[in-house]
Amino acid sequence: MAKFSTKSRASRLSGCPKALSSRALKIVRVERAIFAVEGPCVSRAGLSSFEHTMPRILIVAYGNPLRSDDGLASRAAGLLERKFPSADVEILRLHQLTPELAETLRHAEAVIFVDAAARGAGAAGDLRCAEISAPSQISASTHHLIPEAVLGLSQQLYKATPRAFSVTLVGESFDHGESLSPRISAALPQLVAQIEEVVQQLLKADPSSSHR
Repeated sequence: MAKFSTKSRASRLSGCPKALSSRALKIVRVERAIFAVEGPCVSRAGLSSFEHTMPRILIVAYGNPLRSDDGLASRAAGLLERKFPSADVEILRLHQLTPELAETLRHAEAVIFVDAAARGAGAAGDLRCAEISAPSQISASTHHLIPEAVLGLSQQLYKATPRAFSVTLVGESFDHGESLSPRISAALPQLVAQIEEVVQQLLKADPSSSHR
């Protein structure tokens, strides 16, 4: 197993009093989303302005599930979804990283990027885990970014500095298709176990130690 060195979105209700008792909020399911809808200043028309509280850890699984092994992060996300309390961990599945993700990162204490690495990064099935940080200079001229660039944007735009990790598994086939290659499919449990290990260590860490 790869080793790594150890190194909320605030709820906002437009026009509400600053001191709003949490007891005045009743969580209900409305049109596939959970919103706070009880209280004198929240109406059905204003539901879009409500932002839920972000969990401590954000897992960003990205890649194209229609390009064989490029979909391994999405597969891993599916296996991880019920392993952690939703109050602590949130999982996002994306086709690629975009600048818009920088705003989401600002609310997390830590983020784990999961992706299939290109064949040139090592032998197929090689697992790598590393703590990463924002670069000194970034470019947002493209809609397809690497994790470090997203971290840089979040820091530059929102002064956010969550701890960040990159967990990758080198893919074997990136041809059109929805199935993983046999070697990558066999390595998937190891990838999931590595992500679990990172999450567990982050959950044990003191939240006040996060550099946000």
